[in-house]
Amino acid sequence: MMSGGNPPTGWEHVNAPMRFSAFKYESGNPPKAWIDTTGKVKWYRWHAEGGHFAALERPTTLCGNVAEFIESMDKLS
Repeated sequence: MMSGGNPPTGWEHVNAPMRFSAFKYESGNPPKAWIDTTGKVKWYRWHAEGGHFAALERPTTLCGNVAEFIESMDKLS
């Protein structure tokens, strides 16, 4: 932990479209309402299984999420 709060980074806001895959057993999953305030969240999925090592635990699910997000971005452009 740092004392004195979060130092400025120069990164004020994310302007790129973002995706978020939330896995139930991930430590520290923020509420979706918080995620929505961080930038342009265009895609969100909640998964009842998996956790911190989702790429090892649920590779098919995670790869499917990435593919679905990319396809959704193609439709927006």
